[in-house]
Amino acid sequence: MMSASKEFCFVTICTESFLAGTLVTLHSFQQHNRWFNGDIVILYDSLSVETQQILVTLVPELQFVQVDNTLQSQLEALKDVFPDFSGKIARLYVIEIFKLSNYSKVFYCDSDILFKASVQLLFETDALFGAVADGATLHGLSRNRQTFKPEQRGHTLDALTDTFSSGFMLIDQAFCTLENYQHLVQMLVPETWQDVQTEHLDQLVLNLKFSGVQTLLAPATCYLLGHKEVLAEHHQCHLSAAQTIHYNRPIKPWELTKIVSGLTAEQTDLLAFQQWLAAYLQCAQVLHLRHRWQQL
Repeated sequence: MMSASKEFCFVTICTESFLAGTLVTLHSFQQHNRWFNGDIVILYDSLSVETQQILVTLVPELQFVQVDNTLQSQLEALKDVFPDFSGKIARLYVIEIFKLSNYSKVFYCDSDILFKASVQLLFETDALFGAVADGATLHGLSRNRQTFKPEQRGHTLDALTDTFSSGFMLIDQAFCTLENYQHLVQMLVPETWQDVQTEHLDQLVLNLKFSGVQTLLAPATCYLLGHKEVLAEHHQCHLSAAQTIHYNRPIKPWELTKIVSGLTAEQTDLLAFQQWLAAYLQCAQVLHLRHRWQQL
């Protein structure tokens, strides 16, 4: 049950394969945001008792919200038509945040984000729908409304401009409504992806729905590691300035065998992965100590 007395809510998604990422996201958020006294929520579909216990050991006040049957039915129907969606369908669990209407602000982050600093000032802004620019916007491009492919600005009249990443969003209560939730669920039909030529799921739906209301935050607010080159060259934004790091690339920092075989020796990548691994070790120490304490 969500608290009616808390002003803010921090939300992320957890699956079994993203447990390590979720632990680091939660631990680093709490470590750098001692001021935060809102609810902390995990969205999930199916998590083992053991996995839930690990998460609660790290964050005792954690709350779990299972994906609604209505949303789950739509997602299952989508997977039937697009089997390739199966491995990433959990990204669309984010739609559940629009049912969290008891809070003045809902802060959502993907579970592959590492917090490096406090985000308290973000909560003090007037932004009603704050998010960071996605790759297209960082390159100065818009997106075609039908295909979602990046294109030169002005190429089509109804193009989506200032498109945003759906992995880091601060959303005002005004947008967390049952009406918005229902509309987003209704968008989860094959026709939405009929002409789409990218692999986006949640980012596509949320940009189609909320185009024009978003406020783009400074790139350093959530540093998109997968776009490090354009961030450095065109936005003078470097890893050292990042408040948070989003590991938005195919290889995740907890996939050690893939890192060894597939990670280049590029300095920014190595440093970013080193920082995540250091945070993971800190998290593991906390879990170990709390587990020992529970056994006393």
